[in-house]
Amino acid sequence: SSVGSERARLRRAMKCEWLGSLVCSAVTFVPESGLCLLSALWNADFGAAGGSGQVFRRPADDEINGSVSFARNWSEYENGFGDSSDFWIGEKIHELSGNHPRLLRIEAVAWSDALFVCEYSGFTVGDASANYKMTLDSYLVGNSNMSEDSLTYHRGMQFSTFDRDNDVDSMRHCSAVYGYGGWWYKHCLKTNPNGIYRFSAIKDASSMIWWGATTDRANALKSIRLMLRLA
Repeated sequence: SSVGSERARLRRAMKCEWLGSLVCSAVTFVPESGLCLLSALWNADFGAAGGSGQVFRRPADDEINGSVSFARNWSEYENGFGDSSDFWIGEKIHELSGNHPRLLRIEAVAWSDALFVCEYSGFTVGDASANYKMTLDSYLVGNSNMSEDSLTYHRGMQFSTFDRDNDVDSMRHCSAVYGYGGWWYKHCLKTNPNGIYRFSAIKDASSMIWWGATTDRANALKSIRLMLRLA
């Protein structure tokens, strides 16, 4: 119905405003496309349709259905991929954080619909010559409700994909073993947000998981998003 459509439009617009207040300087909702357009610039020109974003990994949203595969090669992760609800923004992560360490916020939703949040200060990603090496400063305990800090384990790692093995595990190619997604794997993981999307809380480390956000470390998540605070 028209009333239902209007409610959905307003819900999306409100979500955009909320999202914008967390991660970017300027935000607008485009009713025609149903997209949130985000920018790191104040008074950004949103006249041209197109995606942008300081959410750099699939948003926690009820529209995620696993239709976007994150089993992608190196060049695809560099260039970015996905749709308006489920995406990876590519080397723009370096552009946003390489010279300006950012606050990173992770929001993970379990299949019980419980929301788990954690934050890190000083998050940076290097450029292509450094294989997009990721570093961070501190786990912000006071801003987090997860049962453990799992991302610090990955600090200092280069990015890996199924066709570019930059992890430090000499016995395994972590991406190929744990879902063929791209990530900052080590020996191999405590987080795997680009793993295989499951439709229940199946226990499988090749799934989209984040230790500390579920009862069992390897339980699949319902959704997750990673955000950078720019202001």
